Amino acid sequence: MKPNLISVILPNRNYAKYIDVAIQSVIAQSYLDWELIIIDDSSEDDSVERIQTYTAIDSRILLIKNEINIGVAKSRNLGISISRGRFLAFLDSDDFWPPHRLRIQYETMIRRNLQFTFTNYAKFRNENEFEIIYSSKSKYSFKDLLGNPDFSIITIMLDKKQIKNIKFPKNLKKGEDYAFHLDILKQGIVANKINIIGAFYRVGHLSLSFFGCSREVWEILNYHLGKNIILRLLYFALYLFNASRRRINL
Repeated sequence: MKPNLISVILPNRNYAKYIDVAIQSVIAQSYLDWELIIIDDSSEDDSVERIQTYTAIDSRILLIKNEINIGVAKSRNLGISISRGRFLAFLDSDDFWPPHRLRIQYETMIRRNLQFTFTNYAKFRNENEFEIIYSSKSKYSFKDLLGNPDFSIITIMLDKKQIKNIKFPKNLKKGEDYAFHLDILKQGIVANKINIIGAFYRVGHLSLSFFGCSREVWEILNYHLGKNIILRLLYFALYLFNASRRRINL
């Protein structure tokens, strides 16, 4: 494990249209000690060819090609398993980061000895429509996040030295980011907000809505809360409330 290295995990499947912007946003980071692990999940477009133009010129970029489609969670887990950095960050192939994101987040985590951080983010449909999404709290414990998936996977940074068993659930098709966050916080970890705009999230026709994940959220709450049906219903009602509020703002 390299103590100052940030491992960026980027899964991709058929996003050749946007993958250049995502990769270029990592290359443009003012913090230079990073590796970018791109897991192409058996794309059928020219994603691999586009990615290879970057691996040919920057040794910090590694391409892993899945022979068959295994899904985003397993692809991220593959990236995590071969990552060499002490710190982990995640980016999706249709999103991008501002240039000082990694430096500010890394320096804050080192200075304050934080295990898990996240930032605000902006969502957009095109270059002229941006909306900044602010999380409602500055810190989240496991209980705080139940029923309230209030930050995005593309904004987080994790310290592998202080967090164990960093792995995405493999049996979910939706909601795996939320389940991943809860699994980590259940270890007694606290997620701390760094108050910057740390990512730009593209809202598109393939974006999964909060309501679209309802069944998976119920299963996640069932997994974490077990037989306590009252708590499960309470947190699920909170989830639906937050989902409706976010849907209005989409």
